[in-house]
Amino acid sequence: MATQIDHIVMTVDNLDVAIRDYEAGGFTVTPGGTHLSGTSHNALVTFDDGAYFEIFAFIAPDAEHHWYPKSQRREGLVDFCLAASDLAAEEAAIRQRGVDLLPLIEGGRNRLDGVALKWKTIRASAPESLLPFAIEDVTPREHRVPGGAAANHPSGFTGVAGVVIAAPDLGSAVARYQLYLDQAGNAAESSIPGGGPAWRFELGPHWIEVAEPGEESTSLTTIVELHGGGPVEIVLTGGPGGYLDESQTHGVPIRSA
Repeated sequence: MATQIDHIVMTVDNLDVAIRDYEAGGFTVTPGGTHLSGTSHNALVTFDDGAYFEIFAFIAPDAEHHWYPKSQRREGLVDFCLAASDLAAEEAAIRQRGVDLLPLIEGGRNRLDGVALKWKTIRASAPESLLPFAIEDVTPREHRVPGGAAANHPSGFTGVAGVVIAAPDLGSAVARYQLYLDQAGNAAESSIPGGGPAWRFELGPHWIEVAEPGEESTSLTTIVELHGGGPVEIVLTGGPGGYLDESQTHGVPIRSA
């Protein structure tokens, strides 16, 4: 069973510029390296709770990549991932519960110091499901997700509290999440002012909030209109409180609880 949020993905146009901006915003950023496809590279912002941001940029067009279409519309949040310890068993259980998945994919990345990383992932077959993907490391996780000084941020951020997902229809989105996560979750008030009804799922130290746009126009409305739904906001623990400057986060709404 998935144990927590593994990482949250944001795409940017220029990785070097994004690294400088996130560092200016009070984060420690670790260069990640180049993915095996050769068309993308990344950097990481890791936290003490084991979760991290993946700052992701394409270095060559890759129309087959899951995130490429969204990356061409704007910078910002595109996806998030759950950590799994036995992905084969997780895949079988999720399929048995009625969620259609793509075949398991093997991936990897070459770090700048030459260390080769390998992992396996599963993903729902329908993008409109708004479900996260899940990952299991083949090489040691600590090679992929650095801790220690890399997770010590000048701003005082210590971890991810949760992530908010915008859904055009809360009922159908919640039903899919319940099957995928194998838990009922609970009704909640949207953490985004002006948002509509919401539902929360607890996953280890983190929560996932699925929320429907309300009558007021909010970031939930924007993501539904632009992408049909998906990740809309990150909430962190520690730090100064309030929202960060989106010119430094490249359009990603990030706030500390």
